[in-house]
Amino acid sequence: MQLLSAMGNDIRYEALRLIARADGGLCVCQLEPALGVSQGAVSQAVSRLHGAGLVTRRKEGRWRYYGLTPRHDAATRNPRRPPG
Repeated sequence: MQLLSAMGNDIRYEALRLIARADGGLCVCQLEPALGVSQGAVSQAVSRLHGAGLVTRRKEGRWRYYGLTPRHDAATRNPRRPPG
């Protein structure tokens, strides 16, 4: 349920899409202008995605970069249809 809740917000969903398209991850400072919301809103969104296990977080100096986890792949690919 936490997984679906994390993806159920427009800002978090779009942040996840942007992170998925980036090589090497993105920091909040890169997501902020792309999403058109405040730094605080972006930080809260990626924190929620991290808490749900959808993104990784690595620190480089003052910046934190967010990338995708394998859980993201499993959560966003098409579900299998039951046999029958």
